[in-house]
Amino acid sequence: MGDRAGDLPNTYDVPSYLRTDAAIFYNRDRFRIGLNFKNLFDVEYFENTYFGGHVGYGQPFTVQGTVSWQFMSLLITRAMPAATEGIALKLKPNIAFK
Repeated sequence: MGDRAGDLPNTYDVPSYLRTDAAIFYNRDRFRIGLNFKNLFDVEYFENTYFGGHVGYGQPFTVQGTVSWQFMSLLITRAMPAATEGIALKLKPNIAFK
């Protein structure tokens, strides 16, 4: 994120930052497990600015794990007039525990 104005009258600037995120995951059939690493190098940065010149810090280094299992797949087909082809929409509901 580049330098940006901290308020509407541009009385101060919020400095730029570079945040690095990474993820690894494993899929097998309907099972998925993953790890997300946010702010990998634990960079301190200002994410938000608020009225009155206040700034909000971004999140520190964070690790988030997820495990999910896909229970079913649904196939929905909608009938269309003869002049057009049918549209198929495949839905894959997932339940994730974080």
